[in-house]
Amino acid sequence: MKKTFTINLGGIIFHIDDDAYQLLNQYLESLKRHFSVMEDSREILDDIESRIAEILQEGLSETRQVITLDDINRVMQMMGKPDEIGEKKEEAATAAEDEDAKGAKRLFRNPDEKVLGGVCSGIAAYFHLDPVWVRLAFVLFLVAGGAGVLLYLVLWLVMPEARTTTDRLEMRGERITIENIERSLAEELNALKERLGKMANGTGETLRKTGKVTQTAFESIMHGLLSVLKFAFRVVVIIIGFSFTIAGIALLIVITTYLFGGGIDFFRTNNAYTFSFPDFTHILLGHDVTFFFLLLTLLILFCVPLLMLIYNGLRMILRFPRVRHLGLTAFYVWLIGLMLGGYFAFRVVNLYKDHAEIKQSIKIEKPVTDTLYIALSGKDPSAKYLDQQVYSLLGTSRAVYPSRDELYLLPKVGFIVATDSLFKAERFDYSRGRNAQEAKLLISRMIFSTAMSGDTLFIDPFVKIPGGDSWRGQEINIRISVPEGKYVHFEPRLRYYMGGGFYSPETGSRNTYQMKEGWLQ
Repeated sequence: MKKTFTINLGGIIFHIDDDAYQLLNQYLESLKRHFSVMEDSREILDDIESRIAEILQEGLSETRQVITLDDINRVMQMMGKPDEIGEKKEEAATAAEDEDAKGAKRLFRNPDEKVLGGVCSGIAAYFHLDPVWVRLAFVLFLVAGGAGVLLYLVLWLVMPEARTTTDRLEMRGERITIENIERSLAEELNALKERLGKMANGTGETLRKTGKVTQTAFESIMHGLLSVLKFAFRVVVIIIGFSFTIAGIALLIVITTYLFGGGIDFFRTNNAYTFSFPDFTHILLGHDVTFFFLLLTLLILFCVPLLMLIYNGLRMILRFPRVRHLGLTAFYVWLIGLMLGGYFAFRVVNLYKDHAEIKQSIKIEKPVTDTLYIALSGKDPSAKYLDQQVYSLLGTSRAVYPSRDELYLLPKVGFIVATDSLFKAERFDYSRGRNAQEAKLLISRMIFSTAMSGDTLFIDPFVKIPGGDSWRGQEINIRISVPEGKYVHFEPRLRYYMGGGFYSPETGSRNTYQMKEGWLQ
């Protein structure tokens, strides 16, 4: 039995036994002493600790959670020891190419040699090419049809920037060892000193070379062209980023407004309003689906991509650093929303899986004249809702929604030419449901009536859906057969109010129509 310790290495929690802890502590202390003379020793040690943490994580599993002495020895063998750095320089130089080939490669944007975002220099470092050739390839794509701009933007968004020394080593495919980290940092410092030296001596060099051309004509032209392209590209990126941001914000406002029940006036079509999402969900689904979870699912499905669109648009404009793992986290959250959306879609489809239709005849007495009059029944209690605003359901269905527990559908009336000299009428009651039995039950619960008095057919202005019943596509269609040459007269308020729900032969002030050649005219 051994004592174990809990340590934080590179931001990751590990359990380590006593012997391994002692050896790891000695190893880290030797590294601190070795790099203490360097200005950026803290950055080097942080990179080394992160790499050690990665190696240790690779050796753990569900059945093995404690770091042992063998794990630390493996780390020291892979990373190297401080006292080995600087020894056998010639052997190290000879083996450098072999070590580089064994290192894991990752594609990064190279900030040290960037012109815009470091994409081309990052690709060049990954494939060991001169960045000039990669940049030239993107310019050719741009001239050929603009594909270079889109490809560059996509790579800029998906490629992370090489921020740390270990990132730069992985970008070049070099092994992450103590010696390579120290060498890479030294190269970065030397490159920085050279750039500062060139900046300091630039003015004096230009003055000393009076009368001499410091650049060839071709170099000057290429430098100027590159500057113009850089400026133009930056402007295009800002415009695209601005478009992404504005479009994302606008869509986000519209979608969230609708989902939370507002803004129905913006969705008015064909003289009918669109239901707010909470009301529409209550009418269609009732208590069969939990509204909160459905709303949460739709917010994830629509808002997460829009928020990422806004985020990337702002990054293209303001050029602030990427938030690490944000894109991957958003994608996983969106996948969860997609799975929930599939579950709710299955539930909703199941509610409308089957259907039923019941046909019945409406008795029409032979009119005294050649005209059949159609009017709204004033006796029906729903007549008080004739002045309510009309809402659009799915398809051509229309409804009045006085309160959360009341739903009144507008019936539909159509006309065909009769095969004989008699007026006839038929009523078709339709509904959907989980099965045919449920659909028939919903049909039987609809409240609607017609009555014939003299030459007039009275119909209720609405089909009432009882409180507690959800809308499963219920509708009532009345089909009237009109003999050739006979007339139909509509009550004025019926045609004016019912517009979309009732058959309206034509617009205008006339209320009497004659059946001619199979049409009411």
